Amino acid sequence: FGIYTSVGDTTCHGGWSPGSYGHYKQDADTFAAWGVDYVKIDYCGGFDSVEGHKNMSRALNATGRHISYMLCRGPYQEEDHWGYAPEIAQGWRATGDHHDNFASTKQQVDSVRGKGSWSGPYGWHYLDMMMTGGQGCKSQCVGPSSDVGHCNWTRAQHCPGQSDNEYRTEASMYVVVSSPIMVGTDIRLMTPIMRELLLNAEAIAINQDYEAVPGDVETGCSDEGAQEVWVRRLT
Repeated sequence: FGIYTSVGDTTCHGGWSPGSYGHYKQDADTFAAWGVDYVKIDYCGGFDSVEGHKNMSRALNATGRHISYMLCRGPYQEEDHWGYAPEIAQGWRATGDHHDNFASTKQQVDSVRGKGSWSGPYGWHYLDMMMTGGQGCKSQCVGPSSDVGHCNWTRAQHCPGQSDNEYRTEASMYVVVSSPIMVGTDIRLMTPIMRELLLNAEAIAINQDYEAVPGDVETGCSDEGAQEVWVRRLT
């Protein structure tokens, strides 16, 4: 059971939903009382700060409940070895939002290029939500394109922005770089490519080898010259 908030006084949802600024302890205690297992904290609104990230971490620890604390974005993304993030969180997003196109998939993977050793057991960089199968469709929403529009999610739909092979590449790379896998598509309607990738027990086992260092890029060889190979060494 997960929940979303922001370190500032509003979230990134167009400013209409409140963040946790000034209420870190109150929110942490409430989340624990609700049985929350996972808190994703964004970096939007007024008064966003590194200290706010740290204050929410302290507040969650003080509840006594085991809650995964996941940073969505912040100054740590521009710092070597992810800066302060490994000291306060179980996971931290490496880059910006993922969109349902292959250029965005490549951008997600490139954000952890050469940084495999920066993460490890109990502290993981992660890529934004997987788009496998396609996001919802524009026809489900009316009004402006921002979050103040009205969307009908009662009927699951998919409008894929990538080919099946591109989704296979996306899923494979998330596995190799050890990204905690969050699915950004509607699993109530499991298309064939979603079943193939999201229910792949062997791939999930590689991703979930929590004692292994995340995979990274290495130089391979072929008849056509040097090629990139992404490798993860398992325990």
